[in-house]
Amino acid sequence: EGKESVVFRAKRGDKDVCVKIYKVETSPFIHKVKYIEGDPRFKLVKKTKWDVVRVFVKKEFKNLQILHALSVPVPKPLFFYNNVIVMEFLGENGTPYPKLKDVKLNKKHVQSLFSSLWKMAHAGFAHTDLSAYNVLATPTKTFIIDLGQGVTWRHPNFTTFFLRDVNNVTTFVN
Repeated sequence: EGKESVVFRAKRGDKDVCVKIYKVETSPFIHKVKYIEGDPRFKLVKKTKWDVVRVFVKKEFKNLQILHALSVPVPKPLFFYNNVIVMEFLGENGTPYPKLKDVKLNKKHVQSLFSSLWKMAHAGFAHTDLSAYNVLATPTKTFIIDLGQGVTWRHPNFTTFFLRDVNNVTTFVN
């Protein structure tokens, strides 16, 4: 559980899935309107908590679709509805992969992260909050998660956000 959402493992048929439920009444989303207002994909958004949360769910789903199509290691998006998004579960035997902050960083992690950053840059996409808390890791690979704030190159603050991501990654891999 985080300040913005609660994440559960669930079953869809015989497969594990990740169900992310965005909080509405207790969410700090009203402060995150800046990630929506400059995004030309999401125009005319009302500023009620409910509307902002629903846009964030839709935005995270679309961001996952973009990056998944580019072979950036992210959870495969399955579907969304209102304040709920369902995506691929990243883990083994019902246990999620650990966050990068909780593993001993190795050369393959660094290569995987910078490969993802390069693909994102090439596609004109910035996570905007990339940190060791928003990356899951296996011994040889990293997966980027929590993409609701992500923006495309058409956002007026894209360059600032992308450079912040690069700086964050550089800081936590050193």
